Amino acid sequence: MCQKKSEHIIDYINRKTLKDPKAEYWRLYTKRAVKDKVDKTIFKCKSCNNVWGIVSKYIHIKKYIYYPKEVMPSIGKKEKMCPVCRGLE
Repeated sequence: MCQKKSEHIIDYINRKTLKDPKAEYWRLYTKRAVKDKVDKTIFKCKSCNNVWGIVSKYIHIKKYIYYPKEVMPSIGKKEKMCPVCRGLE
């Protein structure tokens, strides 16, 4: 008996999503929107070289949050003095 070879799952997903112009537009739009939002709120400090960001109150109690150097890359971030170096915290 000859069985039809089943399609690989990655090939199926590519066939269903990549040819649909709406899906491609939505993928590019959300990727750009998230990147723009992150770039506006995360900065690298000029003096201490820490990566810090402005956070909404519903996410964290403090207005600013500091990221570990191993977790958040500092390449390409805008340089601004952090609140600790400015003396706000």
